Amino acid sequence: MVTAQSSLDPSRSPMSAPDLPTSRAELAARWRADAQVLRRYGSTGRARMLERLAAELDQTANDEAAAVVDLAGAAQLTGFTRGHLRRLFREGRLMPVRTEGDEPLFSVADLPRKLATNGQVDAVQAVFGERPVNRRFSRD
Repeated sequence: MVTAQSSLDPSRSPMSAPDLPTSRAELAARWRADAQVLRRYGSTGRARMLERLAAELDQTANDEAAAVVDLAGAAQLTGFTRGHLRRLFREGRLMPVRTEGDEPLFSVADLPRKLATNGQVDAVQAVFGERPVNRRFSRD
């Protein structure tokens, strides 16, 4: 017997959510694969659009990977403290691209990323490189 509660449980649904991409490269590859499917069905305009978006995503990833930041910028991007990042640098686990004076500069692509609380990489952060924003809403 199926109860209302079990039929609403998303984990028991035969239509589960698709696998979320974990990186920009994976998302671009998925878009290119989708474009091939669209082309097979004669939708060349939509296929070209997906291919263009995938190319733009790759270019954005390449531009950001080439960017360098100091410890303060690295701390802001990663969510780790400057002290922790400096410790990783001293231990040789985080290698600088170059140094300006005493300040090491790091490639954005080489920076560590925090994991979500459940041990999985947050899909939005992994794909778009964004950190979640905490907002407080007042009750009126």
